[in-house]
Amino acid sequence: MGIVAVFVYSWGHFNEIPLYAVGQPSSTGLIQRNKEAPFFNNLTASTNIPFKVVYKPLEEVGFKDTFQLQMLKDGIYDLVSLRFIQNSEIEPSHQGIDLVGLNPDFETAQKVLDAYSDTIDGYLQEKYDAKLLGIWTFGPQELFCNKPINRLENIKGLKVRVASNSLSSFISNLGRIPVIISFDDTKDALANAVHFIEQLNDLI
Repeated sequence: MGIVAVFVYSWGHFNEIPLYAVGQPSSTGLIQRNKEAPFFNNLTASTNIPFKVVYKPLEEVGFKDTFQLQMLKDGIYDLVSLRFIQNSEIEPSHQGIDLVGLNPDFETAQKVLDAYSDTIDGYLQEKYDAKLLGIWTFGPQELFCNKPINRLENIKGLKVRVASNSLSSFISNLGRIPVIISFDDTKDALANAVHFIEQLNDLI
């Protein structure tokens, strides 16, 4: 009873629940700008819970997206919009949600999500003391090229940006040269003609 009394007093005294959240990088576009940011910025009003939300897109927190699991484990942030592929080197179970060729359409992706999300959640809870709250698709698959690409044969001998080792193996089997590089560094790589193709293949 004493604990409850102290809790009630504290709630009434402070009347705020701090929530530090890290979102997707603003470079992801509409998902971050029109969905994620408004969700957190309006969370107090939409839930009637006295959250004091501090929400920042990834590039404003000073950490790379490959450090997101450590953010959670260390308690640096309360909620992180996790990028699975970028963190799959640290936590291999994340690769299972989006293996190359596994999800050719949304219907199949939904079945994979229903079957596999509990596995991801289990590893997050066991190893990082974190809870999986939801999964959504990152966006379309796109190719950005420095010269015309009409078919797979056209990329022979070119360097192809990939986001993980699983994609690296796929590109290697096609006889191409895979290079793992972060999303945020890709624009500069293209501008400097270091990488000729940018492959987006992210599911979060």
